[in-house]
Amino acid sequence: MNTFTQLKILNIITFISIIIYTITLKLVPGYSIYFLYTLIAVILLFVLYSFKLMKIYSTELIKTNEILSKVVKGDLYHRITGINKHNIFGKVSWNINNLLDQVETFNRDISSSMKSIATDTNRNMIKEGMHGDFVTISNDINTVLETLTIAQSKDQFIQNMLITLNTYSNGDYRSSIKLEGMQDDTLKLAEGINKLGESLS
Repeated sequence: MNTFTQLKILNIITFISIIIYTITLKLVPGYSIYFLYTLIAVILLFVLYSFKLMKIYSTELIKTNEILSKVVKGDLYHRITGINKHNIFGKVSWNINNLLDQVETFNRDISSSMKSIATDTNRNMIKEGMHGDFVTISNDINTVLETLTIAQSKDQFIQNMLITLNTYSNGDYRSSIKLEGMQDDTLKLAEGINKLGESLS
């Protein structure tokens, strides 16, 4: 039984005690003092239990706020620990930790994918373990990465074409451009340069 349910039961007992005290006061004046003591005891128990509950929840809130303050500063590796699974704050803490796991994984994966472009290893985003918008954004990033990969390969082919044309301008017509892996738009240009070299040699 969670603490909110216990608090509701205690609240109901207090309410019933007040009703019994009121009825007893009207019907049986001699016994009303016993019910008054019982009512005071129940109210005191209710107040003490409420303070205990407030202390538990304020401690949970302070702990959660400390972690979120660190995360807001960009330290995504922090997690809420010592989670009480039996109250609502425990569930909130688990959800915050799950969100932080996805954000940290997403950021790390973006970083790895971007570094792979710089080193020509061309690694796509891994969507495993991600949900919702994280998957959608990963798909969009993968589309951009594929476009960048094609642009990089075109750039490399264009560099090779310029080197070949430079050798032609020096009177050396023996070199030719390798056509494997070229896109259609650069392929026609490379074939034209190769034909030019063949006709000049």
